[in-house]
Amino acid sequence: MSRLLLAVRVAVVAVVSAIAAAVVAAAPAPAASPTGLLDPATVAARLGFSAGERPLALRAPDGGSLSARSCGSCHTEVYADWQTTRHRAAWDNAVFLDGLAREPLARCVHCHAPLVEQKREAGPLRGRTFPPSSSSSLLHEGVTCAVCHVRGGRVLTTRPVQPDAATPMHDIVVEPALKDPAFCASCHQFGFTGSDALMQGTWSEWRAFADAGGQGTCQSCHMPGGRHLFRGAWDHELLRQSLVVDVDRGPDGVALVLHSRGVGHHFPTGDLFRHLTVEVSDVVRAGVDDDGAFVDVFRIGRTFGGAGLDKRVVEDTSLEPGVPRRVPLPSWTRRWRVRYHYAEARHERAGVVVPVVIAAGSR
Repeated sequence: MSRLLLAVRVAVVAVVSAIAAAVVAAAPAPAASPTGLLDPATVAARLGFSAGERPLALRAPDGGSLSARSCGSCHTEVYADWQTTRHRAAWDNAVFLDGLAREPLARCVHCHAPLVEQKREAGPLRGRTFPPSSSSSLLHEGVTCAVCHVRGGRVLTTRPVQPDAATPMHDIVVEPALKDPAFCASCHQFGFTGSDALMQGTWSEWRAFADAGGQGTCQSCHMPGGRHLFRGAWDHELLRQSLVVDVDRGPDGVALVLHSRGVGHHFPTGDLFRHLTVEVSDVVRAGVDDDGAFVDVFRIGRTFGGAGLDKRVVEDTSLEPGVPRRVPLPSWTRRWRVRYHYAEARHERAGVVVPVVIAAGSR
């Protein structure tokens, strides 16, 4: 490309970017609460999120593709991070696919593969199973880049970027909501169909933490340094760092005192099946059949009642930020451990998912 043509191209991109910035400036910004935080409902309406009620109909920048691969050709580091995440595996999540086969609801697809094109690719739901796949099709990209970053043929970003001769670029729009927890609420805060109970209430849990003076946001914890890692419960290192267990040896016996560390919401949070178990054994040393030596003595998490999707919370023993939970141990205890469970017992029995030990010790 000649220098003249390149200069013209850069000038055109700059003019288009300026026009886009003017359009965004004229558009109403998401409403902020008295504390300065954005309102999830306003953010959702502005950006087309619906907690799974409908898919996202998006137009790719420059008439291109909505696939993350088209983003990865330039945004190599971000693309590499996203490839490792549960967002990337949102569709190929064995627990989700098992649930979808049992309850083939469109709203589940709209959360785990949010684009209209992905819904078309999935096709009819009833009477089908969808085994996890290594396919690179749009459906198997799960929560792909465009879900958060593309609207109206433009790319949403948190900071203004000016094109230069070396970096011709697509049209961008600065969207402050990307930095706010309200943006995450659109997918991580929703109820059961036909019930007032929340299937996931992570944003509400975080908001209570923030209102009580807690520091940090979803982004500062799960996207450290702005990286698109979305660290969470599947990051075993982070999971183990998030739980502290103290052994209290008092006159009334031995107890474990559990509390979360650096967590701005309940622990566990998110999917309704997630929970912890406190388990004990009277065997002094680990053996070949170690799992068989342990028995559960306490469950930490939510317990639901009700039929079908008409659920209600019967008990919630989840750890709240700054609130320790004391679990007495039987007098015959020799060893103890805490395991994190991602799903129901039937999933574990079938080998769909395996619980992970996040703390252990001896009496």
